[in-house]
Amino acid sequence: MKKSTFKVLKVFFLLILISFLSINLFAGTSNSNYLVTFGGINGYIIAPCALPVPAGSFNLNLGYVFSSPNYLPLAFSFSFIKNWEIGFGHQFALYNPMPATPFFISTKYRISQGSIDIALGAVFELYQGYNAVEFYAAFHSGSVFGNGMMDIVIGKTIPFDGTIDSSINLYIGTMIPLVKDVFLLLIDFSNNALGSASYMGENRGIFNFSFIFDIIPKVLSTYFTCYDFMDAPFSTIGIGIDWRLSFK
Repeated sequence: MKKSTFKVLKVFFLLILISFLSINLFAGTSNSNYLVTFGGINGYIIAPCALPVPAGSFNLNLGYVFSSPNYLPLAFSFSFIKNWEIGFGHQFALYNPMPATPFFISTKYRISQGSIDIALGAVFELYQGYNAVEFYAAFHSGSVFGNGMMDIVIGKTIPFDGTIDSSINLYIGTMIPLVKDVFLLLIDFSNNALGSASYMGENRGIFNFSFIFDIIPKVLSTYFTCYDFMDAPFSTIGIGIDWRLSFK
């Protein structure tokens, strides 16, 4: 078995194990505790969530990533129509001269709501010399792991130049409430570093985790995130805020 394949399997089973720990151990959670991802999508860290931001709301995520160079991620998502979300994301590299980083435009629509929510989405990646779109389907359940949340997302990236390979994108995200809706653990695993600039590995096996603390419940959260933990533990960390507004 190749080393990269073994790493992907190890992270996958670790994620499932941690998710099972949420069964009947912690208090419940709500849609308001998700973060805006780097791609401008309501979700986990880089993994999308099938739940759109509530209609009539605007979510803003502003962070700082300690890397080489350092990055200033800015992303936001909003919704004017129920079940339909639009988002934008970009990371500013704090380096002179500033290296180019991709710009993301995303859209998502929830087509089914119930015991399992299902959404279809697309993320447009606009980058110097490389433009692509990723289509994905997201499946969400708030009951599979007790009081925790989990999403499984399957996608496919198609470059604008028409070169299509056989790889499939997989995202798995879970949210574990540690202290009710105030202190939470977000974990995601992916084989595609969506919106990650240059500080996540390119071996198609990425494990991230984030601690979230609600300063003002359902309005303002702060977070601490460790990126690409399996490749380089604690070598790349980030801090930031997630601000939620309602314009109803």
